[in-house]
Order: sequence, then structure tokens, then C-alpha cells
Amino acid sequence: MLLIFEIAFWLCILGVTYTYLVYPFLIKIMGKRQTANTIFFEKKDELPTVAILMSVYNEEKVLAEKLKTILQLNYPKELLHLFIGNDLSNDNSLSIIQKESKNFPPIQIINAEKRSGKPALINALAKCAKEKLGDEIVFLITDANVQFHPDMLFEMVKNFKNKNIGLVGANVVNNASKSSTVSELESMYVSRENKMKYFEGRFHGALMGPFGACFAISSKAFVEIPPHFIVDDFYLCMKIHNQKLRCIYETAAICYEDVPGNMWEEFRRKSRIAAGNFQNLFCFWKWIFRPFSAVGFTFFSHKILRWLTPFLAISGLFVVWKLSSTHLHHDLYDYIFWYKLIFWILLLLDFVLVLFNIHFKPLRLLTYFYFMNVAIIWGFIKFLKGIRSAAWQPTARNVE
Repeated sequence: MLLIFEIAFWLCILGVTYTYLVYPFLIKIMGKRQTANTIFFEKKDELPTVAILMSVYNEEKVLAEKLKTILQLNYPKELLHLFIGNDLSNDNSLSIIQKESKNFPPIQIINAEKRSGKPALINALAKCAKEKLGDEIVFLITDANVQFHPDMLFEMVKNFKNKNIGLVGANVVNNASKSSTVSELESMYVSRENKMKYFEGRFHGALMGPFGACFAISSKAFVEIPPHFIVDDFYLCMKIHNQKLRCIYETAAICYEDVPGNMWEEFRRKSRIAAGNFQNLFCFWKWIFRPFSAVGFTFFSHKILRWLTPFLAISGLFVVWKLSSTHLHHDLYDYIFWYKLIFWILLLLDFVLVLFNIHFKPLRLLTYFYFMNVAIIWGFIKFLKGIRSAAWQPTARNVE
């Protein structure tokens, strides 16, 4: 029995260490040996038509600026079509869209009859776009709070000359608030994720989900999203992998997104995403049995172990407590048990320091790591309770 406990403990340690420390280094080495894509459109070529799909709910603070950045895109205006789904906004979002529509190329507005969530609206917008523009187009799926660099769209679309590419993720740069430690830490986390996504894309096109705020997808590869699925971007990405198409990350396709500066606002967002991640885990679990394929390897290494990290950590603490009580290993596990408890003491210390407005970055990083994993547990509880709707409340925007 003790041997089983020992094996379980070291597997827990190995799982967390591998996904957070070893895998980022490993995917960088493997990705450097390959190229994401070598077949591109040039600006002089006949470029594909693009349908911009955007679901909106109460985004009056950012919507006007978003529409402005769409107009400033360096892409032939006759090839741009805007499709906006209004999910029964009760602020000025709809009036802003109607006011700005006169400045746009063709625009189609779909008003939801009831609050339905982003996936249902994206499905409706995609269907409408295909009916009007045909099936040889590119969908750009984006959120209202993301601002585009003028060259962003072309840098994404150029990759679709390669018919083996089904999805291209944008390089989402976070505008972190200098006055918010939470915002700064989230920005650091996203920057690290961006690097991994880039190398995953180079590794046989095995990108593990774009940032849902902005990504492009071939209309032929698009599949209908289950209306109750929360993390629609990851669902679409995995469905494209199922079609044996490549999903890549385009570093030159730059866009900007603000980061919540409030800890509880960020917790709400992350727990919601976590609930959606478990939906996807139970939808695409069969990839676990293909660990030597590029997609199976990145899915297990980057996603599954991340989603299981809080459960591995709790299990590891329980097992090492059991082992420390045996006193049969020269106090090794006793030391490890107290070493683990030190981290919880440091967590409490950080909360006390924050009350006095003292922010010590190493402690803040530790707290943020715990914070993310508690959000995963809370999201898992939401998933177990059942998710019947993908309707959402927008995250508070850092807008003056």
C-alpha cells in the first residue's frame, strides 16, 4: 500500500512539474525544428472575402472604438463584410452599431429573440454569411473589446492560401493596467501562453486553441457549435484537428485586449472558462489515446494536465500527509509535507500584505497560481451541476 502511495505522490508532482515547467521548454525545442506555413497570399493576389462575425452583449464602452479599428484595416473594403449578433443588449450597443453602420461596407445585424450566448449567435451569423457570400470565404470571429492593428487581418488571411490550414489564431497583446497587479500578472500569463501557442502551431499545426477574442477560420472547416458550449474557440479548434487540418498561430496578426484589474472579476471569467474546458475535455477525450500524434501530445501536455493540476495538487498533499505519518522513510515525506504547508502560509502572508497595499511580486505570482487553480475547481463544480446556457455577462472593461 505504501508503494502505491509513493507512486501516486510522485506522479502528482511529475504531472504539475511537466505541464508548467517541462512542456513549455519541450514544445519550444520541437517547434523550432519546423515551420507553421510556407504558402501565403501576397497583397497583389486575389484575396478571399472575409466575413467578420461578432457577438455583442452590453459593450457600449468599447464598441465604437472596435468598429473604428475595423474600418482602419488594411484589407480591400469590397472584400469585407460585417455580421453582428446582438444578444438582447440593454445598453446603447445596438444604437452605436446602427449609428456607425453608415460608414461600413455591407453590414448585417441579427437581433436575438432571447438571451442565447455567443455560440448560438456565431452559428446564426456564420449561416447568414454563407448564404450571402458562399462557401469560399474566411470567417474572422472576434470579441467587441479587441482592437485591431491595421495589418492584422491580412496577416491572418494570407495563411489560408495553404488549403491544409483550417484555423489561424491572432497574436493577442494584453493592455495591462499599471495600477493593477492582477492585470499585470494576467498579462504575463497570456504572454507565456502566446509563446507556447506559437510553437504548437509550428509543431505540425497542433495549436491547442486560439484566444477566443480573435481568430480566423475557413468557412468550409467551420462546424456548428453546441449552443450550451462556453469555450467555443477551443471546440472549433479541436473540430478542425478532427478534420486533419492544421491550426496555427500568426505572430504578425496583432490585436489588443484589455485585462480585468479586479481579482474577483478575473476569477469569475476564469471559472467560467474552466467550466467550458471540462465540456471540451469530455467531448474530445479520445485524443488521450493518441499520445504519439502531434495533437494528442499537445492536448495532453498543455491542456489536460493543466485542467487536472488542482486535483493533482490536493491529491499530492493528502498522499504525502499519509506517507509522513508512517515515519519509514527517514522523515523524507515529513519534510515534504511541511514544505508544502509553507506555500499555504506564504499565500496567507500575501493576503495580509495586500491589505496594507504591499505587493511583493514573487508572493503575488504564487497567489495568482493558486487563484487560477481554485477557479478551475469552481469551474469543475459548475460543469458537474450542468451547463444549459452559454449566455454571459461581459467582463468589466478597463476604459476611462
